[in-house]
Amino acid sequence: MKSKSVKYVATVKNVRELVLEGTADLTWWRDHLANEDLEPIEEDSCAVVMLAGLDAKWMGLPLREIAVIVAARCKHKLVEPGFLLASAFNASRFMVFFERHWFHTPYTRRPDQRVTVGATSSICLGNQPMPDVFAELGPRAPSERLVPQEEMGLTGPLVIPRVKDRTRRAWFMVSIKGLTSTFDFDPDRDRFELGPKTTAPIFDDLRDSQFRPKQWYVRKRATHARGKTCKIRR
Repeated sequence: MKSKSVKYVATVKNVRELVLEGTADLTWWRDHLANEDLEPIEEDSCAVVMLAGLDAKWMGLPLREIAVIVAARCKHKLVEPGFLLASAFNASRFMVFFERHWFHTPYTRRPDQRVTVGATSSICLGNQPMPDVFAELGPRAPSERLVPQEEMGLTGPLVIPRVKDRTRRAWFMVSIKGLTSTFDFDPDRDRFELGPKTTAPIFDDLRDSQFRPKQWYVRKRATHARGKTCKIRR
């Protein structure tokens, strides 16, 4: 299915979004995804991994979540290249139940999360002083903040990790777009830290695969759209 033919079934507007994109060891992710019948998409001999945080409202309900996404494709090429939703965390008990029950997505309830998008922007999961993950886009000079924004985002299939009692893989098309400010990760001004003892395996995966921050994407009024869940037929 191509993205242009998708009928989106849910749309969330005015999403405040912070994404930290980085690279990771290609061989590690290739081995890690082998049992999922997926392979990482290679870029400069590395895997591409994103830590994304969003803050919005959906049907009047607060929507605050953090996700780790890996650029990947199906080995059998039955779905166009896209992304693996490796793990996701939402602050709402209702939203986690909704995601897990209706879409079988790997959501975990974590009220101890914070996503801020403003003069300084950050993603934090866990309590200080040692959260599971902390990423902060440090302050930029006015001349840097005024660089023209670009209408950009991503569109493609988002693959759901296989559940043990399901034989067919599920996926749905996503579309994320909006005016975007882009900043290179600057180790002198920015921060990315993983806690020494994380409570979620995905952050151990980031550490083991040597995740290296590369670029920030900031969207203050993004639109997120989602298609219906489909099954990959072999």
